[in-house]
Amino acid sequence: MNRMWIALGAWLAVAFPSFAWQNSPTPSDGLTAYLKEELRDKKIPAISLRIVDDQKVVFSLDLGHQDYLGTKPVTPLTGFRAGGITKLLTAICVMQLVEEKALGLDDNVVRLVPEFSPANIYKKPISLRALLAHRSGLLREPPEGNIYDPTNPGLKKIVQSLEALPLVYEPDIVVKHSNAGYATLGYLLEKFDKKPYAEVVKSRIFDKLGMTHSSFSAAKSPVETLAEGKMWTYFGKEFPSPKTEISNTSASGLITTSDDLAKLISSLNRKGEGLLKPATFESMIAPQYLPPDFPGGMGLGFFVSDLEGKKLIGHPGRVPGFTSNLSVMPGEKVGVIVLTSKDAIANWVNHVADEALRDYIGRKKNLPGLTFERFKQVPVEEIRRLEGKYANRDTSVEITEREGRLMLFPNFGGFWQEYKLSDRPNEYVSDDGLSFNGRFRRVERIGNGVQSGPLFLERRPASDRPPPEPPQEFRELIGEYGPDTNIVHVFEKDGNLWCNLDWFELVPLIKDSNDAYLFPDNCTLAGEKLIFLRNPLGKAISCFIGNVRLSRRKLDGEDGKTFKVQVTRPVKELEPLAKKSEPPKESIEEKRPSELVELAKLDPLFKFDLRYATKNNFLDTAVYPKEAKGYMQKPAAEALVRVQAKLKSQNLGLMIFDPYRPWYVTKIFWDAVPEKFHNFVADPSKGSRHNRGCAVDLGLYDLKTGKYIDAVSGYDEFSDRAYPNYIGGTSRQRWYRDLLRKAMESEGFTVYEDEWWHFDYKDWKHYGIGNQTFEELANAKP
Repeated sequence: MNRMWIALGAWLAVAFPSFAWQNSPTPSDGLTAYLKEELRDKKIPAISLRIVDDQKVVFSLDLGHQDYLGTKPVTPLTGFRAGGITKLLTAICVMQLVEEKALGLDDNVVRLVPEFSPANIYKKPISLRALLAHRSGLLREPPEGNIYDPTNPGLKKIVQSLEALPLVYEPDIVVKHSNAGYATLGYLLEKFDKKPYAEVVKSRIFDKLGMTHSSFSAAKSPVETLAEGKMWTYFGKEFPSPKTEISNTSASGLITTSDDLAKLISSLNRKGEGLLKPATFESMIAPQYLPPDFPGGMGLGFFVSDLEGKKLIGHPGRVPGFTSNLSVMPGEKVGVIVLTSKDAIANWVNHVADEALRDYIGRKKNLPGLTFERFKQVPVEEIRRLEGKYANRDTSVEITEREGRLMLFPNFGGFWQEYKLSDRPNEYVSDDGLSFNGRFRRVERIGNGVQSGPLFLERRPASDRPPPEPPQEFRELIGEYGPDTNIVHVFEKDGNLWCNLDWFELVPLIKDSNDAYLFPDNCTLAGEKLIFLRNPLGKAISCFIGNVRLSRRKLDGEDGKTFKVQVTRPVKELEPLAKKSEPPKESIEEKRPSELVELAKLDPLFKFDLRYATKNNFLDTAVYPKEAKGYMQKPAAEALVRVQAKLKSQNLGLMIFDPYRPWYVTKIFWDAVPEKFHNFVADPSKGSRHNRGCAVDLGLYDLKTGKYIDAVSGYDEFSDRAYPNYIGGTSRQRWYRDLLRKAMESEGFTVYEDEWWHFDYKDWKHYGIGNQTFEELANAKP
């Protein structure tokens, strides 16, 4: 009887692969617990993960929420944008045409697609193989349908926009990721199959594998709900990803579910079964232009590497708001798909995919499940002892504290990395979504320096002098370029011009000629140029990356002008209504009596520019009387005096814009400004820390000249430049901004997360909301 069941099982496994009986291990509870904690720690809205053993999904996990506000849980039918995983679909379809002998891998693409006509000065043509393996020499982004382009021109226009554009590299020589190349492959498929790219993939892949919840259009997607993606920045701003369609559909347009991609993995686990011949599949996962036994590289659509000494193939993905990874170990017939709804966390997503495979394969071999590493925050006092620059002859890094986190940046370019405490003494581990497992993964404090692997960097003496002013030519280029969803920041750092690509990649620029700068070899735009276009006065009005034009963004607070808003109602109408309103009632533990004191009487070095007593403010209207003065609660005021004493030694004084503010003024602000700016004004239903006499808006001035010191943004500028960690501007501006912050924090103040000039005193919770007018305060007994 047992033999009969064994024989039946073997027959079922051959005849119906999806019914194969497998000795699958129990899914790891450790992985689930780890991911739950990581979603909280790294503020990831949602993750969907599947592990596929041969033809069977052996582990499913859907965590988090599909909407940006976090009210709707993720389900197996929640769709995600899969980004670069799309390229695998494009490559498979192209290789099906190769199997059909409609195409040859070494065919000249220009002959196949006459509309494809970049300027190729080399004798070597661009082959189909080169496009598939990212060795075409094409630039990364096409002029139309690029990652900065919100329109949807179609693949034909994307390909036509490459006309006469010079190649960045000679074909076949350098691996350079090119979305332009995969747009060309997608258009090639449209020409051969005589239908739109989406229909090509549907008939050639989706229908064959039963991928019924996959598409290339959010408007026509069969998924139950498309998750809302989350965008974020170095400086703390977060916002939902754009809802526009992905223009370059054949490079990164796929919308799908993890269950649908599990079906693709099932096919790849069996050498492309149902899609490709085994020999074709094997050719796709062999590194191209390299020896056959080379351990890694770029295959035909597939990234090829190894995990635990075994071949690993797949593709990562990133589009605005989403990061993903599809990985398969063909020798083990095991694969994993990870989909998330947060932007630019590729290193963490890749790590999760690798760890999930390691954990599962280990359990399959009856080994204990992995122990997933968790790390603790570094105490702020310890971070501040570490702050500074570290260098040897060739390399330097800087370590700083941001919102209580230890951050490290390599000064040759790359990413800011967050570090946490290791279990080992004096060791710190990079642990954020962006830089996870990157260079400088582990850093150890040794003596007067830090060690990372064989690299030792010695601490350099800190300077108490501000950096010099940058050259005038830099000042005319510094600014923001491009659309809201993908801003390119151009800034000065350490006497060089830098830019921030795709929100996170910080790149030093190399001057090539007047207004033309080269991107370095270690960035995603290697070999390409950033070219500025100036107006007759010399100020840059746009820049070009490749042939993509990015207009300079208009910032109302630039050039020393006061930022203004278009009010929803005139202040004259709002003021009497606000004065008739009542502040919210509240209960305060350990409430302290109000002790508002006049700041001018405490220190003659305080300088005042009470903007709201003038028209020189964002409302363009005075809301304080001309006789208004600056007040704060006594403990906060005394702390401010101590800050001034510390700054005096550096010939700096405090320029005070606004300390205590009556509650009715807070209500005027809230009712006057458009809702999109409400993060820059306090909610009157909660009261402001200004109302409690424990907040102050200020900047710095030079004690010798009396002049206000130029900051990264203007005071009360409602823009990204107002964020305390905004990366733009000049080294000198950021140095003064950070100096002010450290001086204030040393005396118990905390900077407001959206405004570098706003500081709250630590005891603010013990004071009630105040609504005394300035006239009442002036007439009060001392």
